[in-house]
Amino acid sequence: MKKFILTLFLGLSAASIFATTYEIDLNKANKKIRMENDYFDANGNETKEAQHYKFNLDISRFLNKTKPKTGDQIHVVGNGTVDKEVKNLTIHPVDNSQVANWWKLLVSWGNGYTVKNISAGEEYSFDFILTLTENAESSEKIILFFQSDVADEAPTFTAVSPSKNSTGKKETKKENKNSESKSGSSNSEKISSSTFHVGGAAPLASLSDNSRNDFSSSGFDFYADFTRILENGFTFYVNATAGVVTASASADGLSDDIDMTDFSFGAGLGYSFIHDEKKNLSLTGEAGIEMLSGNKNIYTIGTQLSKLDVSTTVFYIGPKISFTYKFASHFGIFANAGLYLATGSNKFEIKDLNLSSEKSISGVLFRPEFGVAIPL
Repeated sequence: MKKFILTLFLGLSAASIFATTYEIDLNKANKKIRMENDYFDANGNETKEAQHYKFNLDISRFLNKTKPKTGDQIHVVGNGTVDKEVKNLTIHPVDNSQVANWWKLLVSWGNGYTVKNISAGEEYSFDFILTLTENAESSEKIILFFQSDVADEAPTFTAVSPSKNSTGKKETKKENKNSESKSGSSNSEKISSSTFHVGGAAPLASLSDNSRNDFSSSGFDFYADFTRILENGFTFYVNATAGVVTASASADGLSDDIDMTDFSFGAGLGYSFIHDEKKNLSLTGEAGIEMLSGNKNIYTIGTQLSKLDVSTTVFYIGPKISFTYKFASHFGIFANAGLYLATGSNKFEIKDLNLSSEKSISGVLFRPEFGVAIPL
């Protein structure tokens, strides 16, 4: 149990180490961005004359109800036309929730995205990345705060659908250190994700030693894993199982069915061919260790009753296919199947007769898994 808890802890640690990239298409977020007068100065004091133009674009629905954290990235794309002159446009990500007291910059002021000038009637094209330097306090309301200098009149950005970043349009220039230009078109379908899977497993093992003594097992285990899928499809996970299996074992003339406790720990790497907001389909290679132990009272000499102890340890490696379907942001189902080559040792012992036997075993392990998916 302690090892299982440690595995989950390592999974949570992995989630915090690897950053998430959120894809924001301005053309889908808001067809028109109408800047309005901002009557507050840099000190937060209200004035009679407009100090800037501003617009709050709520992007919360694109974040899968997760709280952005330090190191996460917001990739913003969009293109269209602007009807009025735009001077010194800046875009900053802000936690605009009540928990954050309505205002918490997720990058320091001045390190957002900056565009010096866009002329009236000019076509614009945004494609940039903001790397967060602060943790959001809530996923409730995350905004992109647009601000520009006062000119003749507050401008309106009108999107072209779908968004694109073609060579025929002027691409706004990146002018800040926390913003990175990203070439090519945005594919908002493929997303990065972190998911806990909790459910059951039904391991089936067929093993034998050099003397053709057989060891097979079947049963039901509790199963849990933490899976991380990056935006490029790279996938890794750690998992653990715990349960009870029934083993049919034979060695040195002794054979019987024995109920055994079963623990396993594994890790895998691979690629997700599908990883969007609704479903994931992954092919990975997994390696791990499985440990079984149990005992049973048997008759040995005449009517003498002795306890037979059996312990099995195998290392396994092989391919695994995994599928997850999400019904909601934080709920789904999953089904996995892995087929592994296994090798290890089998030990039989009758302590009161001072008898023991240990032999190398090898064979195959098949483990289907199923249950509930909990996207983070």
